[in-house]
Amino acid sequence: MEEQQQQPQQRKGIPLDLDTLLDDTPAAELVVKPSAMASDQEPQSVVLGLEELKDYELDEQIRRKKNTLNTSGKNLPDRGAKLRAVIRCYEEEVLRRKLNPPPQKVNEKQATTSSDSVGEGLVLKA
Repeated sequence: MEEQQQQPQQRKGIPLDLDTLLDDTPAAELVVKPSAMASDQEPQSVVLGLEELKDYELDEQIRRKKNTLNTSGKNLPDRGAKLRAVIRCYEEEVLRRKLNPPPQKVNEKQATTSSDSVGEGLVLKA
């Protein structure tokens, strides 16, 4: 009985027929192209959902990201290039909002002109 315990149990794996699995077709060739971005260029970044942020939220995000860049940007692998690109997107959104402000909502009472209300409440005597 001791002999059986001393011998490690052999595991039986899945029987594979390598001749069937491996055929003579050549493997696909993989071509690695260098990045189009030079090492001194910063990556282009697009941040989705900036249009939905309110002005104060946008300003807060810019402040936070700049703080992160100042405190830990030097320790990042890209030295903060992506973070600077994101900050640039946020700042471009602020500039876009200043140049193209959204149309103001007009109340119905403000929409009526003064000529529309002329004569209201007046009774003509015959």
